[in-house]
Formats: sequence, structure tokens, C-alpha cells
Amino acid sequence: FPNGTLAPRMALNVPNFKDGTWTTFTGPDGKTWMKTTYYLRKGVKWSDGVPVNYEQDIKFAVYDIYLSGKIEQIPSTDPYDKIDKIEFPNPYTMVVTWKDTTPYANAGLPIYPKHFWSQVPLEQITSSDLAKKPIHAGPYKIEQWVEGSYISLVPNPNWFGWAGSKPLIQRFVYQWIPDTNTMLMNVLAGKVDLTLIGLGIKEAQQAEKIPTIKVQRIPSTFWEHLEINTTDPILSD
Repeated sequence: FPNGTLAPRMALNVPNFKDGTWTTFTGPDGKTWMKTTYYLRKGVKWSDGVPVNYEQDIKFAVYDIYLSGKIEQIPSTDPYDKIDKIEFPNPYTMVVTWKDTTPYANAGLPIYPKHFWSQVPLEQITSSDLAKKPIHAGPYKIEQWVEGSYISLVPNPNWFGWAGSKPLIQRFVYQWIPDTNTMLMNVLAGKVDLTLIGLGIKEAQQAEKIPTIKVQRIPSTFWEHLEINTTDPILSD
């Protein structure tokens, strides 16, 4: 949610201390370990119609995708490298044992469709044709991907939804417009319905003068910062 509160999607709960689905204990190394329990949604399918196999697909994502070391593009293994084991007492209950403490333990684990990505060796996943037509379990699926130009999305008929809800918009087109002036011209001409990031302050102020254009300033959980290069002699003190 926009305020940073976690909400379950493919799971039915967010682990927490109050109901005992997030606990701590002393591990065999004498350090504080943790356990998180997730109750998983039934009837979930990938966008190609194949049923989600939670144990297979989550373990594939954690151990093969993130922790195998075979995919160079993985930026970080944290917090998954703190996992001791992932257990499934039944197909819709997952218990994760953590060999260290981490505030991200209740954020869930990654999940990837093993039946899809295992068609190619792990080392070739990001360079294979599969990378441009991925499947997932969200409300939309990729219709077409023209690299460097646009991605179009259409409703995923296999989406589990929430309380029977269905996608309302029948087609999304995400365009890459690297030049801010070109983006502004597209906005002013009505060719772009929404820009997420890209217009600078000056362009946004110019667009705001048009009655049909609304500029929104919304507080968010994103943050920006400056990094000090302390290896530079000028800043090394």
C-alpha cells in the first residue's frame, strides 16, 4: 500500500508476532533465529494457465534464481541468504526458518514458474527469448514487447483477483520516451495518458497550465540521497 503497509497477495496473511506467525528463538549457533509462517492462496494459476506449485516454484526462485550464483544480474541475495530452510507441512502452508534476524522476513519470498524458466539453463535466462515473454500471476499479461519502444499489457484471464475483481482497463501500453521534451510534447498532444517519472519540474509546471492536464504530487515510500565518495582524497577525512 502507498503508506508502506504490507498486504498479502498470493498469500493470505502477513506474518506478525501478534498471532504467532512470526517468532524468534535461539538457534544452534547461539544467535537469534526466526520462523515465519505463510498461509497460501488456493487456485492460483500462472498467466499461461498452469497451476502454481508453491513449493516447487518458491524453492526454484530462492535457491536456483537468487542463491545459485549462476545469474549475474541478481543485484543482491539479501535477505534470502539468511534462510536456513523452507518447509511445506502441506501444499498451502509455508514455514521459513531464518538463521539470522531481518526486518524483511514478513515481506514474503520470490516465486517464479519453474516449468517455464527451466526450459533454458540458468545462465541463459536473461539472454533467452523467454525473458521477453515472461509469465506471472498478476492481473495483466504481456501482449507484445518491442525492445526500447513499448510493452503492451492485456488482462490475464487466469488472474485469481481479489473478492472476484477483474482488471478494468483492457489494454496498457508502456512507452519509453527518454527525452523529456519529447515526452512533454506527447503529453500536450494527448498521446500519453499518464507519465510516472520523467518530466522535470519545469516541464511539469508547463504541462500544468493546460486545463485538461493534472499534475499530482504524492508522498511516497521512495527516497533519494547523496552518497559521499570517501575514497576521494578531498573527502577522505
